[in-house]
Amino acid sequence: MQRSLDLALTGVPKLNRMGDRDTRGEDMALTELSAGDHAAAMANYLAERSDAAVALGSRGPVRFDAEGNLHPDILAEFATNGFYIFEGVIDHDEVTELRSAVEDTIERAPSPPDSDTDAQGRPALGLDYPISPYIFIKPLSDPWGGTTLLSGRHPVKMTEPTPMTPLLTMWFICSCRCAPRCLRPFACMGTRTS
Repeated sequence: MQRSLDLALTGVPKLNRMGDRDTRGEDMALTELSAGDHAAAMANYLAERSDAAVALGSRGPVRFDAEGNLHPDILAEFATNGFYIFEGVIDHDEVTELRSAVEDTIERAPSPPDSDTDAQGRPALGLDYPISPYIFIKPLSDPWGGTTLLSGRHPVKMTEPTPMTPLLTMWFICSCRCAPRCLRPFACMGTRTS
């Protein structure tokens, strides 16, 4: 498997492959899970789904047709599977640089959450932003799921395992304003090389 960061087109098909409404999970009840139980279940789920995604195909380099549009084969895979992973879009050095930028932004978070300074006593990043890049939530929680927030973008609430600690955790919303190096992948989306 490729070690560079891959970018994915994502979508949520409303119908299954037979054209019927996909009702998987509608009759599942939420149960109380410990953080350890949840981690074990997720590890199995991620391994199974990763293998299934690889088996589907729907991945490869970015390709264009003669008119410069995204290649029809890619669009067909996306329409069929609801996703397409563009491999090799960002090289290893750029991934390292982006991780460093995000880590720096996380280190600059208010500490404690209602503070004007970070853990090292520096002014916290984002105090002058119209919207804070940091939200503090209960560990393993899903504050937007099953709500009408964000125009109902997250219609289903995920299982919320019991956290091992009552402390809040940072839910970091990376924006290009707080980590300008992260702007480069967005800025490159409209460009390509022959």
